[in-house]
Amino acid sequence: MFLKTMRYKFLLLLPLLFAVSCNRVPAPVGCALSGHEDHTDYATVAINAEFPIGGSPVEAAIRDTLLSRMYGQWSHVGISDASDSIMPRYSGDFGGGKEPVIYYTRSILGYLSALSAEDHAASGRADIVPWEYRSHLNVAFDTDNFIVFHDECYFYMGGAHGGVAGNGYMTFDKRTGALFTDFLKPGAVQDLQPLIIEGIQSYYASCGEPLGEQELRDRLFLDGDLIPLPSDLPGPAADGLHFVYQQYEIACYADGMVSFTIPYDRIDPYLTPAAKQLLGIGRL
Repeated sequence: MFLKTMRYKFLLLLPLLFAVSCNRVPAPVGCALSGHEDHTDYATVAINAEFPIGGSPVEAAIRDTLLSRMYGQWSHVGISDASDSIMPRYSGDFGGGKEPVIYYTRSILGYLSALSAEDHAASGRADIVPWEYRSHLNVAFDTDNFIVFHDECYFYMGGAHGGVAGNGYMTFDKRTGALFTDFLKPGAVQDLQPLIIEGIQSYYASCGEPLGEQELRDRLFLDGDLIPLPSDLPGPAADGLHFVYQQYEIACYADGMVSFTIPYDRIDPYLTPAAKQLLGIGRL
């Protein structure tokens, strides 16, 4: 009887506990930018990264996720196999972000410089075209409810041109410090086709190439009639959700990274309830 009574009381408390967990007060997030650049005759590496530096649980959670995501990028620099890390993960003091930035810059430089020297020796050429890696992580948008980071890196490792990679936009809930990923309703890509087409057309028009729908479809790399959304998550901003396609994702290298913004009032019907709550539609 005692166990049944306790179980009944616990079940009565569940809605209250859920309400409390969902109504946490957003915490302020203070960030600082750390940078380091170094070079040899064969390579140049520069990292600039903005991390939360405070000691609150929310800041610590965001910082840990960012450090993990950035390690995934810095430990591979776009060319090594997914199973290979070019250095161990930094395990020392955070030091306001400066110490890990210096560690990863030097580690990447040693790796790229050695490969570039080998490439140069094998080519038999007298001139040296140094390899290059530049990584930038910064706060892209900040509100009372959430904070958005943007990560992008440029790399040149021989060949005709360099490339761009990175984690793209990363949005964190200031109530919990969790990375938010649940922006669009399941299957929304089908209903969003008119807005996606309009957005991509606006990108090409801004580049001086207005395209009709069929011209656009002929221009893109598509598998079927459906134009996919970018593989990277969208980035909330003051004017709407920003979408960015990576190089070669839907277009050739010369077309750049196709991007567009869908205003909140137009994408509202396709957002999840969680996204609407986080974004505070109408209050940005």
